[in-house]
Amino acid sequence: FVTHFLLGISLRAIAGFIRLRPYRQRLELAAFLLIEVGLLTHTATTAFDSSPRDSQQIGLILLALGLILFTHSLRVLEPPIAPRTGAPGSYPRYPWILIAAYCWLLVGAIAIAGHAGATLDWWSWPIPSSSLGLHIVTLGFITMTIVGFAARTLPLFAGRLLHRHWPLDLAFIALNASVALRLLASIDGAPASTRGLALSGTLGLVAIFAFAITVWPLLSDDPKFALSDQLPVLPTS
Repeated sequence: FVTHFLLGISLRAIAGFIRLRPYRQRLELAAFLLIEVGLLTHTATTAFDSSPRDSQQIGLILLALGLILFTHSLRVLEPPIAPRTGAPGSYPRYPWILIAAYCWLLVGAIAIAGHAGATLDWWSWPIPSSSLGLHIVTLGFITMTIVGFAARTLPLFAGRLLHRHWPLDLAFIALNASVALRLLASIDGAPASTRGLALSGTLGLVAIFAFAITVWPLLSDDPKFALSDQLPVLPTS
């Protein structure tokens, strides 16, 4: 549900926010079908014990291919079609967060496909953890997309000025470091892997707190942070 929602938002709102080139519609449709078939295959074969176990992994590979193809069709890693501009009171570096989120989606999809293929003995994979790909998609893509989208839209929704930017800088750095550490600590034979996992969790928590520190003032009633004087007045007709 969450991933589908964010992918749909990306085609319209996020593409406009960071001035993406028109997405490749045929590739996007193919990516959507791969994601759906992959999810259905994995879910159905997991639910029924009589289903072939290999079908679970094939479903994950199809899902991962769909996520990779969707990122390519969105053109999020290509240069923007026009200079990127912010909005009154918003976080000026929000495009970095959104672009980084899709970079992590690619890494997460590769991790999902890599482990699934290794389970099928199609290739070797140095990461024994089966949950790594899900963790990267959840924290690196979903959480980071929410943070980036909120940094752009919440000030407008609340009608408030985002007057502190350093907590979002901290959240962005800590979130990236958390996901990267989780990835490195999951490699088979990685030194101090347990400490790496612990530090990864700590950095993730720091990122969430930093994001909360940023959002909390938007809920206040202090008039000095109101955006009413900075927003254009819309015509009545």
